[in-house]
Amino acid sequence: MEIYGRIQESESDEVVPFASVFFLGNPLLGTESGVNGEFSFEVPLTALPDTLSVSFVGYKSVKIPLGANHNDFILVRLDFEQQQLEELVFEAEENPAFDIIRQCRARSAQNHQRFQDGWEANRYVQTLLYMKDLDDWPVYQSMSKEAKRILEKYYEAPKSSAKGQIPIPVFAGEGQTIRKGMGSGNILEENVAYRRNGLGFDAESIFGSVLGDQRYRIDNLFQNSIIVLDKAISSPLSDFWRLHYDMWLVDSTAVVAEELSYKILFEPKVKSGIFFEGYLWINQQNYALMKVEMKLPNTSGINFLEGFFFSQTFQKNELGYYQSSTTNYQERIAGIPMVPKIMMNFSIQDQEAMHHLPKNLDSIEVMEVGENIVLDTTSELITQKFNHHFQAIEELERGSRIGLVAKSVNAFSSGFFDGPKYDVGHFLGFGLYNNLEGLRLGVGGRSMMGTEQWYFRAYGAYGFRDQRFKTLLDTKYIFHKEHYHILGLQYVNDLMPLATTSFARDPDEFTLRFLQWGDLARRNPFYYEKFDLNYSYRFSRDWILFANLRHYNYEQADISNEMSSEHTLDPMFSNELALGLRWTYDDKSVTNKNFRLFRSGAQRFPVLRLDYAHGRANYQSTILPYHRLILDIRNTNSPLLLLGETSYRLQFGKVFNALPYPFLQVHQGNGGLLHLAGTNQMMNAFEFVSDYWGSLTLRHFFNGTIMGRVPGLRWLNEKTKARLIVEANIVWGGLSEESRQFNQDYILGSDAAEGTDALFNTLDPNIPYLSFGYGLENIFRIFFVEYWHRLNYLDQPYDVQRNGFKIGFAIKF
Repeated sequence: MEIYGRIQESESDEVVPFASVFFLGNPLLGTESGVNGEFSFEVPLTALPDTLSVSFVGYKSVKIPLGANHNDFILVRLDFEQQQLEELVFEAEENPAFDIIRQCRARSAQNHQRFQDGWEANRYVQTLLYMKDLDDWPVYQSMSKEAKRILEKYYEAPKSSAKGQIPIPVFAGEGQTIRKGMGSGNILEENVAYRRNGLGFDAESIFGSVLGDQRYRIDNLFQNSIIVLDKAISSPLSDFWRLHYDMWLVDSTAVVAEELSYKILFEPKVKSGIFFEGYLWINQQNYALMKVEMKLPNTSGINFLEGFFFSQTFQKNELGYYQSSTTNYQERIAGIPMVPKIMMNFSIQDQEAMHHLPKNLDSIEVMEVGENIVLDTTSELITQKFNHHFQAIEELERGSRIGLVAKSVNAFSSGFFDGPKYDVGHFLGFGLYNNLEGLRLGVGGRSMMGTEQWYFRAYGAYGFRDQRFKTLLDTKYIFHKEHYHILGLQYVNDLMPLATTSFARDPDEFTLRFLQWGDLARRNPFYYEKFDLNYSYRFSRDWILFANLRHYNYEQADISNEMSSEHTLDPMFSNELALGLRWTYDDKSVTNKNFRLFRSGAQRFPVLRLDYAHGRANYQSTILPYHRLILDIRNTNSPLLLLGETSYRLQFGKVFNALPYPFLQVHQGNGGLLHLAGTNQMMNAFEFVSDYWGSLTLRHFFNGTIMGRVPGLRWLNEKTKARLIVEANIVWGGLSEESRQFNQDYILGSDAAEGTDALFNTLDPNIPYLSFGYGLENIFRIFFVEYWHRLNYLDQPYDVQRNGFKIGFAIKF
């Protein structure tokens, strides 16, 4: 017979996915609720009478007696659990939970499979993102009814629901990986097969890749930080658990997987900080972690995150170690303007580890999208259970206004209007105005050309004042996307500020187009042409090789009508061969649709990249050989310090031999009101040039850890969610005497008097450029305001801004 029903919150009627449902008399008979809160499982007729137990972290458990003749739908309502910690009284001796946690951490390497080496295991992951409660939004009501007619083919309306609404799927993904134990907690995980589908957006975009990539799932509580959205949150089993969490032993008789366990309640010490609360079940005999249930409280301070619920169970395998068997968690997103509530559900199933799998990573073939994925030897076709989500998304995108709205939102966020075969954009390049080109109009697009291997992008623009065309052509052949094995050819011909053409930086679309607006003449613009034959290959998990064969042309723009200019450079060009190596430990980077590497959210280790180039420049028929070496180290949202998270970029470089200054390092400044990422704030747009340099850009988010501890500021943090931010730019560098003399003779003229080098300035190697700013971020959840100070290089023969505000836009969770 079938036992079926639905689980929801008693106050809000929200469904409760992944709740545990089982019979007290026979715990092997049970299941978990699905993403819609519903459950069903078959039991023998002899199983009744018995008592059904329903539980989930953060809620009071419910026990429902079922008679021998039961055959009705079961509606379960769960109430939030309120812990009365004041009833727990401890004498002078140490809190017993502390020793249990210490023992669990100390014995983790001998208890848990992930810390061993020489093992392999399959993993299967499901991801589902859907929208809820569209009928609560008047603008969506008519679209909701239209979508409901489509979705009724694939979903049953929730039984006994007060609203009777069907959730609208936005993204569905599933995949299989092979995990290999490398020892010391290190696991090599590689995608074997996957399929994804998104409503109104390409599932292979950054958003789809991060959602669907199994490597981004949460599964390891023994690391110091756990990544939720883009936040690195201290784990209750981290090295700093005593600093961040209070622990309480609440049950010494709990049973998990038929083993007697301690049940420990943990809560954050700082209520307004971003920390977890929940329960740990730890084996009484060997102190192995058996189970965890936790959530983020509503006051966690993560933007738009209404709820986070996580559960994970462990079991002892045939190798004698404990490993995760099932992991489920849900993220509830709400409060984004004009966007309904969004639910993200993730489900992980792990096969028991074995010493050697029948296949190794090199012999496994990636399955095509749409093929059935087999997780284990039972040959259960798991994707058959998930197919209706993919089918529903496809039909919604083809035949509903919800699909049209989703496409519009995607176009605004990505800059491209997605089409069946071609994407049109980037829309920031459609039109702009500056004092050299006048009105500039352009159009562009990209396409995979109906294949999985070929990528093509084109952009063309025309300036009505300078009467010149600008062009971008980029084509790539993708041998293997997972290995970042790509061969490409790119051609660029554009009018650009000199600093944006630098070999040491690759500006994003927004920064480039913004710097082409307005007073372009003051940014030392050049007509810049580049041919780039490029190749990349990930030859191991952590290493990527890059090779480039490039040709550059520089032609200085005529700015005489806009400002006085005594120096005009002759056209110049160079040819160079460049090699690069990129390393990061346990790399989880994904690629966007332009096949640029992207790191999502906080990651524990930085990216290191070393680049070498050898080339020959030509200026005034003089051949100038050169070498260039650059080391770049960067990380984003790193839990580098205990008080929040830090983003940084550290770079060192050297150009060997004398060259005209366009081939040197032109430090990108930003003297405007708008904060631009990757630029030096308070520095003028074209101010300093170096042929040896070091730079550090540092940005620290306190995430409420300061304001949450200071009386008065705590109230402001809790009411407005505003958070402190500090930022600094440090630039060290200089110009060798050889390069200084070359530019003096060839550009200023050999008869120019010493000290008339007014074309550009150089840094004193004994005095680094310093600027710093501080302010508030998360204002209205999208703005930040900083007040900046420039600390040196103040007495210059040109205007220098000493202090000023910077404003910016950043949607941060």
